[in-house]
Amino acid sequence: MNTAVTATDMLNIAKALARARRQNETNALVHYYGVSYGTVLGQTFATMYPKNVGKFVLDGVVDMDGWQSRTETGIVRNADRSFFEFFKRCSKAGPKACAFATGSCYQDTIDRFNRMTSRFNATKYEAEQSEIAQAVGTLVASLHGTLLNAMYSAILEWKGLAILLDALDKATTAPIERWNATEISEILALPLQEPLQPIRPPAPLQLRTYSFYQCACGDAPSIYNATITPSQQELYLETSTIGGQARFGDRIICSRYQIRPKWEWHERIGGATKTPILFIGNTLDPVTPWDDAVKASFNFKGSQTILVELMAHATLTQENSCAFRKINAYFQSGKMPGDDYRCPEERKPFT
Repeated sequence: MNTAVTATDMLNIAKALARARRQNETNALVHYYGVSYGTVLGQTFATMYPKNVGKFVLDGVVDMDGWQSRTETGIVRNADRSFFEFFKRCSKAGPKACAFATGSCYQDTIDRFNRMTSRFNATKYEAEQSEIAQAVGTLVASLHGTLLNAMYSAILEWKGLAILLDALDKATTAPIERWNATEISEILALPLQEPLQPIRPPAPLQLRTYSFYQCACGDAPSIYNATITPSQQELYLETSTIGGQARFGDRIICSRYQIRPKWEWHERIGGATKTPILFIGNTLDPVTPWDDAVKASFNFKGSQTILVELMAHATLTQENSCAFRKINAYFQSGKMPGDDYRCPEERKPFT
C-alpha cells in the first residue's frame, strides 16, 4: 500500500459513480478537500490523473520533495516560533485566562518554563546511573509530544496547555525523590481541549499507527537498514527544539520498515490539471509551513494560495470566516482569490 494506490482507488470510485449515472467515466472528476497527509494524496492524484481533477482544496500542505525522500528536516521550522508566541500571548492574557502566566512580561513566563524543565535533566541522571533516569526521560519525551501537539491549534489547545504546564510545574517543585510518578503521568495525560461530543472508541484499524507508515515509508525509495548518524539527528534537532525529535523518529521508523509496495511510484509532483487547485497555508503552522503551500502551487499550472494568519496546523477547524468564504467561493463557483489571498487572524487564543 502507498499513496499512488489510494489515489487510483479515488479515480476508480469516481468512474464507478459516473457509470452508475450513465455518464462518460473517462471525464469523471474528483472533488476533494485534503488536510495534512491528505495534501500528499491530493498532490499525488493531481500528478497521476490531472484530467480528472475537479475542485481541489489542499490545506496544511506537505512538501512533497521531503516526503518523497524521507528527509523532512525542515517541516517543523515554524514550531518553535509558534511556541514562543504561546508565551507572549499567555503573558498578555494574564493568569486568569492563562494558568501558566507569571510576572509582568512574557520573559517571566519563559523563565518559569525554563526553571521547570531544568529539573528534567535525563542526561544528568543517566550519567549518574540513577534509577530515575528512565522515568525522567519518559517525562521529557511525553512533554515534547504534548508541546508539539498543542501547536496544532492555538485557539483550541493553548488554554489547556497552560493548565497542564501549571500543574506539572507545581507537581515537580519539590526534590525529585518526592515526586509522585502517578500524579505526573495523570497531568501529562490531561486533554488539551474538551471534546465537542462523546468520543466513540476507534475502530481496530485506527489503532494501528503503522498503517500511516505504510504510505510514509512506501512513498519514498527504501531507506531500510540505512545508517542514522548523530549529524543527521542534529539536523532535525537544530530545526526545532519541540518538533525535531518527532520528525527524526519518523526517519528512524522508515529505516526499520522493510515492507515495500508492489507498485513503486516516485514521479516528480506537478502538472497542468483540469481545474486549478486552491492551496491554503497558515503563517505559523508547526508541521506544514505556509511557504510549502506556495511552493506546491508553483508545481500545478493555474493554482493559487490563500495565506491565513493562524497559529495552527491547517485551517479547517480554526473558525476563520475569511478563509471559509474563499473556500466556499472556490467550491461553489471556481473563484480563485487572486490578489485578495490573505486572511487576518480572527479568533485569538485565551479568549
